[in-house]
Amino acid sequence: MAETPDPATAAPRPLRPRPTQVLPTERVSTPKHFDVLRVMAVISGAARKPVTLQEVENVIKMKVSTLSILTPFYTDIGALVRVDKGFVPSEPVMAFQREFQWNAENATYKLAPLIQPTWFAQRLLPGLGYRPYTEKEAIKELADACSALPEYEPQLRVLLDYMEASGLIVRENELVRLAKDVILELPPERPAPTLDTTTPDKPAQPPPHVPPSVRTPLPSTDGLEFSVSVKVDMAEIAGWEPARITAFFGGIAQVLAAKGALDKGAAAK
Repeated sequence: MAETPDPATAAPRPLRPRPTQVLPTERVSTPKHFDVLRVMAVISGAARKPVTLQEVENVIKMKVSTLSILTPFYTDIGALVRVDKGFVPSEPVMAFQREFQWNAENATYKLAPLIQPTWFAQRLLPGLGYRPYTEKEAIKELADACSALPEYEPQLRVLLDYMEASGLIVRENELVRLAKDVILELPPERPAPTLDTTTPDKPAQPPPHVPPSVRTPLPSTDGLEFSVSVKVDMAEIAGWEPARITAFFGGIAQVLAAKGALDKGAAAK
């Protein structure tokens, strides 16, 4: 009779790596995913009040334990916002519910602004703009984007369901194509770098020298008239070297000294 291994001494099973992104559950059919969102929008109403899972269960007859495996993906993509008293539907979800009253068949297209910025849509859409993928290729792209093992393929396939329901892709004959009306959003342009034209070997040239304006009118019979007017923009001085500033004010001092000598000579006469 084989001995039963002691759990205390048995080697622990290695943990299998989990995907790096939150994936939707495949235990609930994809149409039910959208039904739950719509019910939440109905309960929240125009006042956008928080909705509890118990309230949703009372309407859709889906147990809270099942609803709770849907909400991590909802909150991750921004369909719901978790608050203290429950969940508040986002504006695209509210728009989906309003459209459902008029056009139930294509109401999920209102979720496109919610789905297009997601990591999985951004992984597939640029490539689909170049060529169609097989479903196998598309799922492999998504798996690479979130480091998912093959066991997560059913959940990765739900991501394609979301993209198809929102009108971003078309699936036919096992091919995935970009929908005709989808405009691929380009990343914002980076500002052009500012080039520094100065180098250590060639410093920037200082601003041109503006000499002081000196007016020396002709002497009158009453004496010698001498006036000095200096006007320099402080923005220019801010870029001058210390030696240049010293020379500038030294020149002013020489002019004033010359004026003093002239005044003294005129007084002696």
